[in-house]
Amino acid sequence: MIAENDCNAFLDAVETEHLEFKSEPYQLDKNSQKLELAKDVSGLANAGGGLILLGFKTTKDANILGEMVMELRPIPFSCFSHDQYSGVINDWIYPAPHFALTWLPSSSDHGFAVIDVSAGDPDTVPHLTTSAVIQGEKKSEIIFGYCERRRASVQSASVQQMHALIRSGKNTRELFSQYALIQDTLKQMADLQVASSEAKNAAAQSAEQHGAFKRDKQQALAAANLESVPNLLLATFPSETVNMRGLFNPSESDLISVLSNRPTLKGNGWDLRMDRPLENIHGRLRRSLIQGYKLFQLSREGVLLFLALGNDDFLAWNVGQKTGLPLYIQPFVLAHVIYVFALVAKSVFQFAAPPPRKLVHVVELRNMEIEGKPARLHPDHGKQNAFLQEFSYRAMPWASEHFEVETPFETGPGEITYALVCKVFEWFGFDHNEVPYARLEDGKPLIDEISLFDPQSHRA
Repeated sequence: MIAENDCNAFLDAVETEHLEFKSEPYQLDKNSQKLELAKDVSGLANAGGGLILLGFKTTKDANILGEMVMELRPIPFSCFSHDQYSGVINDWIYPAPHFALTWLPSSSDHGFAVIDVSAGDPDTVPHLTTSAVIQGEKKSEIIFGYCERRRASVQSASVQQMHALIRSGKNTRELFSQYALIQDTLKQMADLQVASSEAKNAAAQSAEQHGAFKRDKQQALAAANLESVPNLLLATFPSETVNMRGLFNPSESDLISVLSNRPTLKGNGWDLRMDRPLENIHGRLRRSLIQGYKLFQLSREGVLLFLALGNDDFLAWNVGQKTGLPLYIQPFVLAHVIYVFALVAKSVFQFAAPPPRKLVHVVELRNMEIEGKPARLHPDHGKQNAFLQEFSYRAMPWASEHFEVETPFETGPGEITYALVCKVFEWFGFDHNEVPYARLEDGKPLIDEISLFDPQSHRA
């Protein structure tokens, strides 16, 4: 309203702790009026700041506590000298508060004045009036007072109150400092205790979830009859204890729908599909299984797991696998199936209760050798395969390995896929810039449907 010079909008406005109206300007040729200005300004500064508006006539209203503007009464411009008002405020208040003076013209020589008082700085409050006694309009320099605006009026402290406040301040300043130090120390100790307790609880839950994963893994390998043959294992589970809502309510569960309708991307077969139902296994988990080939399951505790052959029928797919040669892992199949699995995991764990904060993602290459020859890997295997150059491939140091990353729940499937594929290639001895099927988005490397099927998207 002030910025737009809309003074009519103040009609019916009510005085508050931070807003005071005056119908007449201060008569600053009188010490009593200088003191009045000093009291009003210091009172606002000590109470958090506010406005004094000159040229607004108020009246008391029985329905409100305070006064209400009933009439605009513009004051002469000659009665509002910036220099004079600033001089009184700076001379009669210690320390001088921050303030601004504004003139709102209503005609060529009349208008309204605004004194905008800022809240007192915590390092300088209280703001004291430097004179509280007027005798024959002569200012006394040896007495000061304290004023604070409360509700719609300015109240002064008595000399007894001022004396008690000053004595109390002198005696307790050091005590307050020590008290603040003690409070800070206690808070730090409490925060450390809470953090330690939370860390121990998180560690215990993580250990419990890892234990559930190991149990489910062994049971799944046995059920799929893949314990002693080359295989790929993928798993995702929350790092804290959860319960999967709707896992055993097929007629009314969206979770069952997510588990049953696993994505296929371009339908090339390197995914989680199998023409088998999701069976209830002893009320602990749901499982879809083609024995000796693939397994997909989710347990009540939230361990999502996928198994597939690691030989030339899946992970090391090769239409013409020759006898006596090692397995050659297909980078496209590896990246593709991990990405599809990450997509499913993202949807599945929307149904976890409580919602997980972090997820653990696992890739395992197991028994990846033929006649004692460990599997091989090359980032550009698709082209290399036509003109096999054995020396350019890297062999597994040993036949089985576990790769694991932990991410916040919000992490996207593309980032998760890149992190896991990167772990595998790193282990084989390749650098990050050699990881295939990767692209950059907002500076982050990822592997997703775009990068898998569009070579133009690959990072340089």
